[in-house]
Amino acid sequence: MLEYHGNAVTATEFLNALSGAVFPDPQLADAQQRALDSAGQQPGSVLIGAFYGHLFGHAGSDGAELDLLERAAALWSRGSELYTELATVRADLEHAMENPTAPGATDSFNNAALRAQTFGYALNALRPEIDALRADVVAFPHLPPHPRQGDLPTSQWDWGNLIHGRRTEALIHTFLSTAATHEQRAFAAGAAAAYGANARGSAYLGQVVGGPRRSHRHRDRLGRNSIGAWLAANHPSARPLPVYVGALPGALSADLEQFVTDALTATFDTTATVSTPDLAAGYTRMLQHLSLLSRFNRPALPSLPSGQWAMQVLSDPNSPVTSLRPQDTDIVGQDGGGVAVQYGSD
Repeated sequence: MLEYHGNAVTATEFLNALSGAVFPDPQLADAQQRALDSAGQQPGSVLIGAFYGHLFGHAGSDGAELDLLERAAALWSRGSELYTELATVRADLEHAMENPTAPGATDSFNNAALRAQTFGYALNALRPEIDALRADVVAFPHLPPHPRQGDLPTSQWDWGNLIHGRRTEALIHTFLSTAATHEQRAFAAGAAAAYGANARGSAYLGQVVGGPRRSHRHRDRLGRNSIGAWLAANHPSARPLPVYVGALPGALSADLEQFVTDALTATFDTTATVSTPDLAAGYTRMLQHLSLLSRFNRPALPSLPSGQWAMQVLSDPNSPVTSLRPQDTDIVGQDGGGVAVQYGSD
């Protein structure tokens, strides 16, 4: 299963390739046109289909990953607020040093210095929470061992692993052959794109990380996220995560939920599996997951200092920097009567 960006990009590329394909068989050409028409009318359903692996994964999850991500997002937000506060403190300090004789410059400097101390206290208060989150994350509670590692029979596999390890192609065929509405056909097209991406992408990831996901789940997740990050930054079809969130419906429709459930029943012997997943709950968790990931926005890099305040300080004969006492320097050598000095290390 690829990362969100990987699946979304693949769905776009798949539909582009499908629109340019030529099928001499009239039945295939008709199916092609119906799929494209449905995808055009239901782009949100295409995305749901492209994310069908995530949908099933969240439907069977225990919520551990969402809990960790919620804590991380909250810390990121608080850290971003501190970053913004630090920028204002810095701006006030530099302004006061650049214009020391301006009215109110002294008060501005003193107030900024006090706010800097408050900033330090707030930053230190975050550290225990950051350390606690890190300790919980490195235990990887959200990446449990693959059921095959525990030699579990498929009757005990969760659906997130079952649909990727057993009868995957048969499930996609069921989606495609039973879809009867625009919503269902759009979903089936997205799922077909995801299946092709996962089939090729899993082989690539296995080569990169040194083995299949069931044996290297931690490195596999890192590899998938790295590919997704690269696609997000470089692929012309990639969109920011908030765009995907906005394109998805707010809830899984009853019709689509029933369609997917019926496809599972038609493809698998559900009497020999764990109970059918709660797809509505899985969809809600998937939306929450995407929304939380969207909150990690990197702030703009700070601008460089103007240099004017440094010149003011260095050119002031009363500045502590330019009025060092003799004991604050060390004689390191003489040259033609000139004495070279270096500042003391204390």
